[in-house]
Amino acid sequence: MNTPIINTPERHRSHFRYCIFLLVLGSLVYGNHLQNPFQFDTVAYITNQHRLDNIEKQLSIEFFKKQFSQRGLLQISVALNAHLDGFRPLGYHLVNLVFHLTNSLFLYFITYRALCYFGLGRYSPQESAIRSISLFTAMFFLLHPFQTESVIYIMSRSE
Repeated sequence: MNTPIINTPERHRSHFRYCIFLLVLGSLVYGNHLQNPFQFDTVAYITNQHRLDNIEKQLSIEFFKKQFSQRGLLQISVALNAHLDGFRPLGYHLVNLVFHLTNSLFLYFITYRALCYFGLGRYSPQESAIRSISLFTAMFFLLHPFQTESVIYIMSRSE
């Protein structure tokens, strides 16, 4: 008779190993772009925006009332980058990479929980299969060529 899955230290270690694997894999694949210069309209958006010099304007009530609906989170994140890094591309690319790596971890856990919720994780023999399916789903998201733009191109943070 199959036994139900119980939270065990081994189970948590397995999730931890998979997360570290995803982080290392994503860093190896996309880490080479960190020194790239700004591209396309990023140059005009970042270097010609005087409002990026003053982070308080981006976080003001006036900004939220008038401009937040026009890619507000992008404007705020770029303003924070400009405040912290100036106009050096490394910090901007690093933030994009962290966003993408974090999203792949979220996808891993969402897939895992969804498969368990729908009854596929009820018994122990299927536990490793569910973790593997979740890992491959997150890897597909992490490494698919369509995702390259969201990591390398600064202005694609809004998507």
